[in-house]
Amino acid sequence: MVELSSYTRAVPGSSPGRPIMKKLLFVCSANISRSPTAAEFFRACPEFDTKSAGTEPYAGGKPVSQDLVDWANIIFALSEKTNGHRTFLKEHFAIPQKTPIYDLDIPNGYLYGEPALQLLLLDRVSKYISLSPKCMQKLDSLVPQRFHR
Repeated sequence: MVELSSYTRAVPGSSPGRPIMKKLLFVCSANISRSPTAAEFFRACPEFDTKSAGTEPYAGGKPVSQDLVDWANIIFALSEKTNGHRTFLKEHFAIPQKTPIYDLDIPNGYLYGEPALQLLLLDRVSKYISLSPKCMQKLDSLVPQRFHR
């Protein structure tokens, strides 16, 4: 699990001693459902700056690029098993050595903003990075009650 202290970019407008911002890049195929949902969902936490992109050239107007890869502290591939996202990133881009790529193993089939997808993202992402109690509370409040475990 990655801790906040692993990163050095402060939250914009913050003073020394303020939390460090993690820059999370979520990558799926078309950048229509899974990765945009993830980026918007985790953007609710002030310790995260998030972006999404896709591996396909048409990727919702935002195909993954070297600039995006260089920007990120952490990259989340939505599904290596189903779509080969992690392999694609490693074969097409120079991934900085300090930037981990985690496979969330979330297959196609979810709609943008779908509560089931949000819960799955929360479960999978929290295996790789620590989420503050304040962040967890905020994310939990975004998922409609009827979908809670």
